[in-house]
Amino acid sequence: MEGFERSSNEPAQGVKPPIRAGKFLAPASLPGQLERSPLLAQLQPRDGLRLILISACPGYGKTTLLQQYRERCLAEGRRVLWCNLDVLDNDPQRLSQVLLSGLRDIDLIDAGDNPVAHSSPAQWEDWLFERIAACNETFTLLMDEFEVIDQSPALEFIQRLLKALPMGVTLAIASRTTPDINLGRLRARGELLEINTESLGLSLDETATYILQKRQLPLDLSDIESLHERTEGWVTGVYLASLSLQRHSDPAAFIGSFNGSNPALAEYFAEDVLARQTAQCQQFLLQTSVLSRLCPALCDAVTGRSDSQAMIEALERANLFVIAMDDQRQWFRYHPLFADFLLQTLKRHPEQFEQQHQQASGWYFANAQPVEALEHLFAAHAVDDAATQLVLHIDELVENGHASLLMRWLSRIPVQIRDLHPRLGIAYAWALLHARRHKDALHVLENPALAGEHHYVHPLLLLIGDRVDEALVAATELLLQLGPQDKMQYRVTAFVEISSLFYTGRFDEARKKLASAGVREAQQESAYLRDVTDALEAMLDLTQGQLDSALTRAETAMRRSRETLAGTPPVGYPVLQTIHCVVLYETDAVDEARRRLTELLPYAREHAAPDSLISTHVLLARLAYLHADRPAWMRYLADLDQLGQVSGSTRILCSAWLERARVATLEKRLDTADHAMRAAEQLSDWEQPGVTLSANDVDTPFIARQRLRIAQGEQGCVEPLRQAMDQALQQHQHRRALKLRLLLILALDGAKQHKEALEHLTAALRFASHVGFVRTFLDEGAPLRAVLERWSVTFHGQEQALGIHAGFSARLLRGESSSKKAEPKREDQAPTNLSARELQVVRLLALGYRNREIADKMFLSELTVKSHLRKINSKLGAGGRTEAVSIARAQGLLD
Repeated sequence: MEGFERSSNEPAQGVKPPIRAGKFLAPASLPGQLERSPLLAQLQPRDGLRLILISACPGYGKTTLLQQYRERCLAEGRRVLWCNLDVLDNDPQRLSQVLLSGLRDIDLIDAGDNPVAHSSPAQWEDWLFERIAACNETFTLLMDEFEVIDQSPALEFIQRLLKALPMGVTLAIASRTTPDINLGRLRARGELLEINTESLGLSLDETATYILQKRQLPLDLSDIESLHERTEGWVTGVYLASLSLQRHSDPAAFIGSFNGSNPALAEYFAEDVLARQTAQCQQFLLQTSVLSRLCPALCDAVTGRSDSQAMIEALERANLFVIAMDDQRQWFRYHPLFADFLLQTLKRHPEQFEQQHQQASGWYFANAQPVEALEHLFAAHAVDDAATQLVLHIDELVENGHASLLMRWLSRIPVQIRDLHPRLGIAYAWALLHARRHKDALHVLENPALAGEHHYVHPLLLLIGDRVDEALVAATELLLQLGPQDKMQYRVTAFVEISSLFYTGRFDEARKKLASAGVREAQQESAYLRDVTDALEAMLDLTQGQLDSALTRAETAMRRSRETLAGTPPVGYPVLQTIHCVVLYETDAVDEARRRLTELLPYAREHAAPDSLISTHVLLARLAYLHADRPAWMRYLADLDQLGQVSGSTRILCSAWLERARVATLEKRLDTADHAMRAAEQLSDWEQPGVTLSANDVDTPFIARQRLRIAQGEQGCVEPLRQAMDQALQQHQHRRALKLRLLLILALDGAKQHKEALEHLTAALRFASHVGFVRTFLDEGAPLRAVLERWSVTFHGQEQALGIHAGFSARLLRGESSSKKAEPKREDQAPTNLSARELQVVRLLALGYRNREIADKMFLSELTVKSHLRKINSKLGAGGRTEAVSIARAQGLLD
């Protein structure tokens, strides 16, 4: 793909080898090559430019870019000399002959003009440089495969050539390595233009253009994005993948498995990259392939060397797929496909593979990074050592919510080894709960080897199973047994107790516990427990009708969580993310709620507790229904059904039927609604007197049945609703009381008690307008809208006198989103033309992070980050990073 095959034959001593055929022949354009227009635009000639250095990893299209630059120069009328270098050109005298022959071919030096006979090599070179300096025509000199020039005399010759180039003449070289030709001086004088690996990588848009237009493969955009992220824009990787994709009927499956083991990739890496390195370099690459990130000290520990700093620097200069991960250049990584190839090569030697992992583990333990250390122990199949070390760190991992991590590790430890460490067994049960494998968790807890241990998982199991009263008793009793040494067990159990107090309506007690010293300490030491605390407080606010406080609390917590864990998925149960979406929906910020729910859904499906699982699916179903996407509405509820069946949760199943009944009632399909209600009521065994679960605060069989009875014209709904509303008000459940009041209004209106209906509507508007409830009204559809229209006529212009925010009723009648006009833009709300991910990039920019750091925090490639930056600049009308941040701040996105 880059240049021609080199001859390895050395000439006889004293004999100058002839200039081989094709020395000045540029490669022809390959079918399906992508025009690199943005890069070519950078290569336009300018005053003072002497050298264009295209230096990058193998397979990034250096020769292709050089070839396209040649064609651009020829199209503009410039003369061009293309030169394919080989190892023989390390002789300056031969290099002089090559240049002279080439310059004669393009008529820049007359064929009859020759150096003085029998002149010395130095005189010969001086003569050539004088002719080049005296040239009065602009031309471009292109040298491909410059990495073969590695001897000092030849490199000094190139430096003299650069000094001799007249104004308007440019040397462009393509090289796998960074040549030692005094680049610093050229850079300081502005005489150097550098195109590196990062610049040559395909952007996401370029990858899509290449796949769809050049290769004509019918891939979905999601598959193209996956391929781009997997290859990080590496041209050869995309090309080789496209060859294989032509033969695969399932592109997504192929792309998901595309790695360094792919035969075409492995052959390329083995023959065109690894085989070209010295034995010492090959050994270093293979030994460090077990590392997801490299630093000199870690590499020294893994390889037994003491010069890893110099080796990494040499790999960088050689462009061997080494990428710096920070601006300080302390941490590096290999390109993922290259890393996978190296790792698969090392695995052919199992003993060495395990030894490298164990040495890495030792370094990480010594540097207080237990997660990375344990990963290496498990990779080395050192299960006994891993279990012993895991016991020492299990408390920290549990209270920071690392359920997925523990699930993966603990499932690999045989039962007989776990039985030797009872705390691992209990942690395994805890992880199983987060995977919604409740029966498996209970089975683990019943293991006799765990007898006598404080089963902090048992109260949690009761709570997740909706056995709230039992969970409260179990948690309270266990807290009395725990001592100061049981910090983690105390914290987990305390949160079960607080949640149980909240669910049983003991709000003041729950808030008091949340403010206790133990919980505050947990917040300071664990980001996950801090998120749980914030979520519980926001849920308390919402239940008690303080929607404005809930919104402020949730958004502040989300912003703080993103700054701490930028780009990472939530750990443990995603309670904070869920309550944030609920309050966004209640305020009618439907676009933002939908965006965040869509991001949250994949994680919620795997890890969410019943409340989060119900909320995410029901809200997404409602939002799909609002957008007239009935298939999506049905799909979300069907998914919820399936999850309920798998987990054995009747509440999950009941919630899906309640939503079907609600929509059928609003659509006047009353027989269908009645069928759905009967199904829901048969699954209502989870309801307990005095217990209100957060996802079903305003969605219960009683509420849904009353809505249906009103629609059916029944007259006996008023008193049951009045009593339920009064009870909710007495228990300070103001969100539920508002919903019940709205249904009471509809019941009164149906009973022709219009005056009382309007009075209750006045009270509902007064309360809701001050705290921001909108969807609670809008979700009751046309029946409530009709009453609201009559109220608006009756009390026209009297809103403020009645204690209602001006324009609130009109806003409800319009059904407009609060994100459009009624409220100022919140810090967490993106403008309609910026995606959530683009907004996250802007915020990280404003915090001073560079591209590599943003990529690391968001778990993206730098190329994807650059693609986002281009789109951000285009959408905001910005000319660069600084201007983009300034515009975003002016729009209130960074306040």
